[in-house]
Amino acid sequence: MTTVVSNTTLAPDGSMDADKIGPTVTNDFHGVAQTTLTTTGGTWIARARLKQAGNPFGRLIVGSTNTYTKNSSIIFDLGRGTIANAASITYVGAPSVRRLANGWLLYEIIIPSVDANSTHRLNIDIYRDPNTNSFAGVTASGLYVWGVEFAPAPN
Repeated sequence: MTTVVSNTTLAPDGSMDADKIGPTVTNDFHGVAQTTLTTTGGTWIARARLKQAGNPFGRLIVGSTNTYTKNSSIIFDLGRGTIANAASITYVGAPSVRRLANGWLLYEIIIPSVDANSTHRLNIDIYRDPNTNSFAGVTASGLYVWGVEFAPAPN
């Protein structure tokens, strides 16, 4: 269970259109997903610009189909601006993090060989700590999110 509040803080580009995702008090998984992304094969990149809004930890994961048969993910630590953990099943991704202005961080996973003509999903999940993704949340906490994308990597 997750709440989404649109246009709550300044985005890295200075516009007032960054969203906040937050956990509910329900003991559950908390996050947002886009589940109908069709790939054309080749190298793809998943990106998310994130900022701490109470919860410093979360996960960016790209998976083939809704069952994550193939996936690549990073657990991020927004408080330190680091990658706490990276994992993959079949999709061996190259994760990275870069600091942006005003406390924002850009997390990326470059996946060199995604399946062609396949449905993928991209999730941003809120974690309580680097190992806990199902918990009873505090409604005032969460993550600021802006500029999420999953697209062919530039040449």
